[in-house]
Amino acid sequence: MFFVDTIEIPGLGNRSHLAGGTRSAVVVDPPRDIDRAIAAAAVRGVRVLAVAETHVQCSPAARLATPTALGWALIAPFTATAVLGAWDGKRLAGKVSTESLQRIFGAVLPAVAAFMLVDPVA
Repeated sequence: MFFVDTIEIPGLGNRSHLAGGTRSAVVVDPPRDIDRAIAAAAVRGVRVLAVAETHVQCSPAARLATPTALGWALIAPFTATAVLGAWDGKRLAGKVSTESLQRIFGAVLPAVAAFMLVDPVA
């Protein structure tokens, strides 16, 4: 079983996502108030293993990081996606409708959550 929860951020025109499986999750674009992401993980009963940023200019990701080492096998796909999104996002946004981009993102996040089912934590 996997899930993708949206964490709405009123006033910023921004959303965060918690995606994961039965025991662990990733926070995509964590909110400035990281307690919201931590609370969302607690409600699901999962541990946040990774943070993925699509816009790092004002990231609270460091505050979500734990002292444990994170594996690059888990982080690399999110890093690559963020780099490609930043590189080509503006051009793509000019050619594809907002609704289509939302549908694409909505399809990609469950795929990431499915990846999280292969949980490295026992």
